[in-house]
Amino acid sequence: MAKNTAKKTKTPFEKGLTAITVLVILAVLALAVFATYGKVSANIKEHAVQKESEAISKGEQDPNVRYMASNAGMSPEDYVAQYGLTLSDELTETTTLDDMANLMTVENYYKFSDESSGQTTDVAAELEKWGAGDLGITKDTVWGDVQQKLTLAKFLGEEDFNNLIEQYTSLGYDVSSITADTTMAQANEAIEAIMEQGPVNSAAPADDAAADTEAADDEAAADTEAAADTEAADTEAAAE
Repeated sequence: MAKNTAKKTKTPFEKGLTAITVLVILAVLALAVFATYGKVSANIKEHAVQKESEAISKGEQDPNVRYMASNAGMSPEDYVAQYGLTLSDELTETTTLDDMANLMTVENYYKFSDESSGQTTDVAAELEKWGAGDLGITKDTVWGDVQQKLTLAKFLGEEDFNNLIEQYTSLGYDVSSITADTTMAQANEAIEAIMEQGPVNSAAPADDAAADTEAADDEAAADTEAAADTEAADTEAAAE
């Protein structure tokens, strides 16, 4: 008796069941891959964050939102929220503190800086000192905008500004480009360029020191010679 070699045709129900089974298997595989990728991705990010924290602690990298939030035991969202900010494309976890500060209002900027310095700033008094009204600056002005309008001399005060210039000059830096009319933003750029260039009069203090040493040596030699002459004269007088 001949075998029936005809292929059995699947019913629509069986075909549907097979398709569902395949989809379930694919879904399970996809979840497994996603879970594995998620763990690997999390490990990579954790390692990167750890290296970042080490670099910041060593001073090799500027502190950022994520680092400060972690140290404060807060989420990045809560950390920036205390200064009236929210995370966005402009402000992310990796934004440096300087860039974050530029997004704060004057009032929140001093809240932020006072926490670091342990001081309490009278914001109204600062605004008055700057002549802020003439510049269109209020406590709600963004700090980045303040730096574009306010001169470094008004921000520091005349005495502190002059002391700063004298200090850089004494170290051999050419700060002639920074004047009483230089804005804070311009001063920041100028100082960065000056520091990159390095001292231009670094040899002057060394030369002065060498000259002083040589003069002292000459004076000491003269004193020794005079003492010897006196002793010789005394000896000669005694012999007579």
